[in-house]
Amino acid sequence: MSTPSQQLYQLISKGNQQLVALCDLCERERAAIEAHSAEQLKAVVNDKKTVLLQITENISQRNQILADGGFSADETGFNGFTSSLNKPEAVAIQKAWSKLAEQLKQVAKLNERNEKIVQRSQKNMAQLLGILQGHSTKTTLYNQAGSKGNYSAQNRLGKA
Repeated sequence: MSTPSQQLYQLISKGNQQLVALCDLCERERAAIEAHSAEQLKAVVNDKKTVLLQITENISQRNQILADGGFSADETGFNGFTSSLNKPEAVAIQKAWSKLAEQLKQVAKLNERNEKIVQRSQKNMAQLLGILQGHSTKTTLYNQAGSKGNYSAQNRLGKA
């Protein structure tokens, strides 16, 4: 492989490893959320930030390789870059890219799952808090901002 194509291949492979690490962190995040462990969650979030910064740097380096070759940092530019290579190089890079794209889909799926778990937990906690405060679910209305408001006081005719 030529130098730019070899560098791009290595960066794509490294990006895939970073996404695998992010998947592992998403699994750890899920465990921390379900265990209601703030300390574990804080540690996982910090680790995720670190990996996301590494991924951002990896993307910047890949974009620079494309730009140095006169290609745009998008699908058209990537396809133009790979079409300028000989067949074995192009096939290897496209395979690595497909693997990266699949890993990215997996990360998005796991992240969405964790988001749903958090939303469900927030809803459950809001319901529990409402029960403890004596609010009925019938009095929950939405305000103009779209968030839940407590309008139970409006149901009273007067205070003693």
